[in-house]
Amino acid sequence: MPELPETDIRVQETYKGLMSRLMFLAGNGLNGQTVLDMQTEIERTRFNFKAEYGYDFPPIGPFILPYSNLILFFRKDLTNTEIRNKLLSLLRDLGRQKIPVLTMELTKAVERLWPSYKPPVEEFRKDPKVRLQ
Repeated sequence: MPELPETDIRVQETYKGLMSRLMFLAGNGLNGQTVLDMQTEIERTRFNFKAEYGYDFPPIGPFILPYSNLILFFRKDLTNTEIRNKLLSLLRDLGRQKIPVLTMELTKAVERLWPSYKPPVEEFRKDPKVRLQ
């Protein structure tokens, strides 16, 4: 089933409601149960959106860096180039804020969200704006 454009008001309103519920769940702390609850909420939203509108909801998933106390949500269907660019931008932003990121944690978060993508950790380490430990 096709997706509506992300600019469609139905998608925007559903995103807004979903993010509100996910942030509420995130307030419970970063643990395994919270991650499962978030994934369940995302799947429930996708099911309800399709039932109500007849279109697929964009496939998103949590990107969790517990040591950095960070939860973000990205599309699961990004290309390798898009993933690399998003990760590099994120790591640079965190570097500017002096928030360190553990290499193992980064690779685990990437593996959960994009199983076929292998982050170029050494390339990221060479970037002077990135604080990868």
